[in-house]
Amino acid sequence: MQQLNLESIATKTYPNSFEQLEQCLANGRDIYLFGGIRNSCTLASATRNFLDSRGIEIKGHLAESAFIPSATYKGKPFYALEEWSGDKNVNIIIGTTDVKAKAKMLKELGFKNLYFLNPFQDLLYRESCSKDFKEFFLTHQDRFQATYDCLSDDLSRTIMRGYLQARIYNNYDILAQTYDKNNYFTSPLSFGQNEVFVDCGAYDGDTCLEFVKNVPNYVHIYAFEPDTKILPKLQENTKNLRCTIVPKGAYEREDVLHFSIGSNGDSTITTQADEHTISIPTQSIDNVVPKNLKGGGQYLY
Repeated sequence: MQQLNLESIATKTYPNSFEQLEQCLANGRDIYLFGGIRNSCTLASATRNFLDSRGIEIKGHLAESAFIPSATYKGKPFYALEEWSGDKNVNIIIGTTDVKAKAKMLKELGFKNLYFLNPFQDLLYRESCSKDFKEFFLTHQDRFQATYDCLSDDLSRTIMRGYLQARIYNNYDILAQTYDKNNYFTSPLSFGQNEVFVDCGAYDGDTCLEFVKNVPNYVHIYAFEPDTKILPKLQENTKNLRCTIVPKGAYEREDVLHFSIGSNGDSTITTQADEHTISIPTQSIDNVVPKNLKGGGQYLY
C-alpha cells in the first residue's frame, strides 16, 4: 500500500486569489471582469464584491452577449465580447468556473493577461476549512493512512489523495483526473428507453442534449428555467427535442419568490420586494408533468 505522505500527494502549490490579484495589479493595466452575472451568487458577482471590498476599481464587465444581464452592473458598463474593439492587453479576471475553457477562448481571441480569482474558496473555504490543515495532516498522519488503507479500489484512493492535495496545496490536478465526463448519466444510473426527464434549472439546454444522447428513445423533457436572458438559447438548443420549456423556477407550488441579495453574494428568501431583491416566478413539477404520462422513471435534476 502506498505511503500517504506529503511527497506522495504533491508539492506544487497554485497561487490563491490574493497572489493572483497581486500579479494582476503589478502591471498597472486596466482591469475587466469576464463573466455574465445572472444573480448575486455567481462567481463573477462574488469576485466583483471581492475587488470592491479591497478598493480595486475595474473599468467594466466583459461577457458573451447572450449572458449580459443589463447595460451596467454596480455602476460599471457591460461590454459584449463579440463586439470588443479595445486594447487586448488589458487585464482580464475570469469570473466563471470553467476557467480553462474560457481562458483558451480568450487567448484565441487575442487577450493575453488572464487571471482567475476564487473568493468562494479563498475567503470561505481556505480561511475556515483549510486553514492550518497541513499541520493537522502531519499531526494525524497515521489516522489518514489508516483510512487510506481501508479503501478497496484505486479510484477511491486517488480521490482521497486528490482531496488532500487540494486542501493542503490549493492544487486540484488529481481531483480533475477523477472527473466523470458522463456526469449525471454515469453507469451506476440505469436508464430505460422510455424515460421522462425533468431538468430543474435547464440553463441553455446542455444537460437536456446530453440526456437525449444517452436515452434517445425518451418520452419527454420538461425544462424549468426562470432566467429570461437565457431562454432564447434554451429554445434554440431544444427546438428539435420533445421538450416543454417552463419559464419558471421549480418549487412546491405556483408562486413568486423574492430573494434578498447580501453584500457577500448570498441570498435569502424574503417577503418584501424592492430594488435590492430579485423576483422569480415558480411552478411545481406536479402541476406541469401529466400524471398519466406513459414513461419509465422521472429523473430530476
